[in-house]
Amino acid sequence: MSNDNNKQEDPILNGSEVEVVEEESIDSQVKETSDVGTETSVPLEDSHGGPIEDPPQRPPSHYTTNDKSTSSGDGRSMQWLYIAAIFFCLAVLVAILILILHFTIGQKDDNDNKATATAEQPTDPPTQVWLDPEWVKSIQERETTPLDPYDHSNPDCSLGNYVQPHVILQCHCQEQITVVADDIRFLYQELVDNLYPLLHPNDTRPTITSCHARNLALLWLASGSTTRAASEWLDQRYVMAVLYNEWSGTDWDEQNLWWSDNAHECTWLYVTCNSDQQVVSLGMDEMHLYGTIPTELALLSELRGISVTRNHLSGTVPTELFLLTKLKVLSFYDNELTGSIPSHIQQLSSSLLQLRLEKNELSGSLTTQIGALSELMELSLGFNAIQEDIPSEIGYLTQLVSLSLEENRFSKVIPTSIGMCTQLREVYLSECLLSGPLPSTMGLLTELEVLQLFGSGLAGSVPTEWGNMVALHRLDINDNKLTGPFPSELGQVTELYYLTANENLLTGSIPTEFGLLTNMTRMEIFGNDLSGTVPSELGEMTLLDLFQLYHNPRITGTMPDEVCALHETGDLTLLMVQCPRGDEGVECPDDCCRCRPGK
Repeated sequence: MSNDNNKQEDPILNGSEVEVVEEESIDSQVKETSDVGTETSVPLEDSHGGPIEDPPQRPPSHYTTNDKSTSSGDGRSMQWLYIAAIFFCLAVLVAILILILHFTIGQKDDNDNKATATAEQPTDPPTQVWLDPEWVKSIQERETTPLDPYDHSNPDCSLGNYVQPHVILQCHCQEQITVVADDIRFLYQELVDNLYPLLHPNDTRPTITSCHARNLALLWLASGSTTRAASEWLDQRYVMAVLYNEWSGTDWDEQNLWWSDNAHECTWLYVTCNSDQQVVSLGMDEMHLYGTIPTELALLSELRGISVTRNHLSGTVPTELFLLTKLKVLSFYDNELTGSIPSHIQQLSSSLLQLRLEKNELSGSLTTQIGALSELMELSLGFNAIQEDIPSEIGYLTQLVSLSLEENRFSKVIPTSIGMCTQLREVYLSECLLSGPLPSTMGLLTELEVLQLFGSGLAGSVPTEWGNMVALHRLDINDNKLTGPFPSELGQVTELYYLTANENLLTGSIPTEFGLLTNMTRMEIFGNDLSGTVPSELGEMTLLDLFQLYHNPRITGTMPDEVCALHETGDLTLLMVQCPRGDEGVECPDDCCRCRPGK
């Protein structure tokens, strides 16, 4: 593209033009003055009595040395005119200097602002690259020396045995590229000059000997009939080639057409394109990939989904990915990624539906900009090392269905704003470093089915409002510091089939309303300070398979026959109580219960 439109007027050049015009004006004034008087001029004296010399002057074109008719008045006028001209020129120079100074400071401020902007947000990649169709066509019509096949399982480093040793083989054998056919070299240089600057406008151009993924991609494009198989999206083929090299494609178990000269990239394995042959999704799970996430992915402007899970990718999550404004699914879980989640994630506010980065090595804090993802339905960041608070802005995720933040280093409390996420069906916040009470606002989550909060250091009582979570199937609140009694309102959660509240500091009796939980299959409430007797109403739990209430020394009395009958009339296989000893423990027939001694 031409840079003519970007040129700015140079104030120095403008000043020069003004000065020339003024000199011509002065000459014309001198001409007019010289034709008026005939008196003899009288030399002026300075303050010391010496003569004041006239400034050197250029005679006008009509003036000759033979003209001696100038009067003394004319001389004085000419002297003052030239003095005025000098002052005028000085004024022009001062003005020019001021303009230069202003321009320089302005440029510095612009550069400072640009530097600040760069620090705050990623440089926008040219996600809408325009390539001259005629140039692309001319590229596609060429056929150069093809790369010789490369057997990654048994590489032969005798490069002299090849016509054109594969560039990956050269990098494997000597860590640089030294053998390049002339026709490949010529086309490569044309790609470097015309394609590369459009895709990487802020980067230096590669050297042909480099084994960097970008350079390998360019050399591959310049070899054989590679470009002929491409559509008009030559930049897309380049990106896919970079991806192949960055993720060690030659080591993949399944390569089906990847880096094939004669196959369009839309036919490559795990690649999906739209009707315009633009890549819209990549699904490369469990492929033993190594490397980093290339920023070139941001050039796939039509990308809707990328899933590269259960691999070995390292490095950080590039901020450029969050410029893919059509992206709906971003999944890199179970890799080895580090760093923090960029605040630029807010740029996907209108598109992103699923963000899965769990089981990595992410750290830092969870950006408050997460609340901008108003369409997000799944947020999965568990099994990392994310610290500090869970931002209250999470309450803005009103479309959220699944929230997974377990096994991080979050501190303080669960924000009450979570009650605003009324579409939630799953919440996983186990094994964090939380404290404080259980939010009563979670009672607003009437669609919630799974709530796991075990091992997170939570304190306080179980809110009575939780009885409104009528869709709840599973509740895990074990291994915390919870106190107080079970609220009888939990008996309203009739869909509940899995309850673990063991290893807390709960007190009070087992609510008789628990007998309404007829879908219960597993109930573990051992390791608390519960008291009273076992309600006979629990005999209504005909689906109960496991019931453990040992290490509650103040639960006493005899196990009700209705509960023991569940071995015959229901599904009960294990009922564990504390062995009776003195005033502690529960009396229970051997064919009904097993017991454990007290602590």
